[in-house]
Order: sequence, then C-alpha cells, then structure tokens
Amino acid sequence: MKRFQLLLIIFVTLFLGCKADTEETFSFSSILSNNEGKYYITVLGATEELKREFEQVFQRNINVIDGYYENGNPSNRELQALKVESLPTYFVFDTEKEVFITDDIFKLSKFLMERTNNTNRLN
Repeated sequence: MKRFQLLLIIFVTLFLGCKADTEETFSFSSILSNNEGKYYITVLGATEELKREFEQVFQRNINVIDGYYENGNPSNRELQALKVESLPTYFVFDTEKEVFITDDIFKLSKFLMERTNNTNRLN
C-alpha cells in the first residue's frame, strides 16, 4: 500500500511539474526593439477602426518603428504583465524599456512624429 501511495505522489508531482513547464509565459524581450533609435509598438484592445488608424500611423512613421504587436482581445496574462488599466492601450518600447504609454492614438501619432522629424533632421 505504501508503494502505491509513493508512486501516486511521484506521478502527481511529475504531472503538475510538466503542466507548469508548458504554460505560456509572457516575455518582455519579445516586445523590445532590436534596433537602436527605433521603437517597437504594442497595441492592446484596439477596435477594427482603431486598427485602421494605427496602420496609418505606422505607415507615416515607418522609419522609426522596428515592429509591432497588436491584440484586440488581450489575455489576462498580457494585461497583468503590462499593468493595463484601460483599453485600448498603446505602448512604445526602445531596446531596453517602455518609453511611452497612452490610450489615445493621436498622442501616439504625435510621439512618433516627433521622433520621425528628429530622425529626418539628422539625415
């Protein structure tokens, strides 16, 4: 009987350990820019209309954007990891950290336009 209990405990422990290893984890490194002087944009909770507006902002500022991630229906894990208080939310990351956050697409556009203009002046 003791062997059975021991085997059962080992089985349950291994099963729970395997389940924890397979859970998806949120990685901040995947939302950082890979290029110095460029930004990675994360958009959470945007409607279809806001997605179209974001695409226009993206196209106007493509020279300072390294990439973007958009999720109209973010998971609780994403919301908690990024400490999202309301949707939609726009995050801007450089190569090391979050540098800008807003819930307003026009503020996002202004932030990126200022960086685009600064880049254009340097060239």
